[in-house]
Amino acid sequence: MENLINLVIWCLVVFSMCNALAVSTALKLVRDFFYPSGIHEMEEGKWVIYDKEKEDWVDTDKRPVPFFGKLIICPMCLGFWFGMILGASWLSPTGSLILDGFLGSITSWLLYLSIQQKQQIGNYQG
Repeated sequence: MENLINLVIWCLVVFSMCNALAVSTALKLVRDFFYPSGIHEMEEGKWVIYDKEKEDWVDTDKRPVPFFGKLIICPMCLGFWFGMILGASWLSPTGSLILDGFLGSITSWLLYLSIQQKQQIGNYQG
């Protein structure tokens, strides 16, 4: 029973770290540093951002930080790395760092999707 409780706590810690970094308003400035809000890649090396005044996409000089830019907005990706970090530093529920990473990834992704689905349903009801 203690192992199950430790596993649930471990999964919730990984998810909360991922959710805080990838989604929360509190860390939006950190996310925007690595991956500016509203930016999209139209083709290789051409980045655009939506201009509300022009009501169209315009070229921008803003660029995401390579590797970390896309990593920081992806709960599944963050879950993998946070799972490995927690497995190495605190508790390893699987006994293998790679499996800890995969467990953290799937946990973060499923909980993230569950919350997003409930928010979407709530938006349509009211």
